[in-house]
Amino acid sequence: MLNEDQVTEKLKAGGYYIAELEKLPWAEQVNIFRHCRKLVAVHGAGLSNALFMPRGSAMIEIYPKSRGDEPGTNPCYQTLCGDLGHHHVYLFAAREKPDSKPDFHSDNMVVDLAGLDALVR
Repeated sequence: MLNEDQVTEKLKAGGYYIAELEKLPWAEQVNIFRHCRKLVAVHGAGLSNALFMPRGSAMIEIYPKSRGDEPGTNPCYQTLCGDLGHHHVYLFAAREKPDSKPDFHSDNMVVDLAGLDALVR
């Protein structure tokens, strides 16, 4: 995320806790998600921890915008949230190279801060 610092600042100002899951032991990750009612995160395996969130929680999944000729999303976490009784919404981020094939593993993205602000309220 090319504007990660700005996104982090906005989330912290809104009372969000920032966690780098890959740096945390499993038990601590589970504990964080057990108390998480609103999650904002980039699409990735860490979103599977939604399994531990209280029923009725909300997830904002940051996802790279697709090209017009590409499928829009991988709905795995949208489906998971639906099955768990959570609310799910995508926040599509502009890609650094919008004409290339989307790749959520390596795309550099820029999150729309106004869009993020509207969703986290």
